[in-house]
Amino acid sequence: MHVNNRGGTDSVAFIKEGTPMRKTLGLLAILFCALAPLSAMAQTSSGPAPADEYFGPHHQSILEIRNRLDRFDRKGDHEMLDGSAVTEIDDLNTSISDWQHQYPGDPWLPHAMARLMRCYHRAGAASTPRAAAALALMRSAYPDSDETNATVAMIYGGSDLPSQTPVVMDVWARFDSMRTQGSGPSGP
Repeated sequence: MHVNNRGGTDSVAFIKEGTPMRKTLGLLAILFCALAPLSAMAQTSSGPAPADEYFGPHHQSILEIRNRLDRFDRKGDHEMLDGSAVTEIDDLNTSISDWQHQYPGDPWLPHAMARLMRCYHRAGAASTPRAAAALALMRSAYPDSDETNATVAMIYGGSDLPSQTPVVMDVWARFDSMRTQGSGPSGP
């Protein structure tokens, strides 16, 4: 222990200038500062979401989200007016919002969000706070997409979206795009 000029001990004296320990700590500090921004960027991705990633409190994959939207599309108008339908749509909204937060550039998102808003519209819940927040997110994240324009027209203009809005990208095209970008499985 080193006694400083004030009569106390100086614990930093153990790491003397030029020692391997001091060099190691300096290197670690530099690496930490350099890698910290990379960990923040890892939270979001501009590409498509992988099929084996799960979103929201119910841990739904993008395929499960699509299947649940398909089930809502098959429901009759009377079933959509049931109070439990809005709760299920809100749960789906949470998963889609989480998906959008993590993969804002996923080409399937505008289509999924348009279908979600159609579900709210059919359930008579397009003006609820959760639906309004979902529409605001869609409008801010994808202001120029055809799906956003059609959804806004449906909600504010009273028109209806076709029961099956055009698919942005089919499953095999999505798989090929993921494989060519190096984010999916590779092989022959």
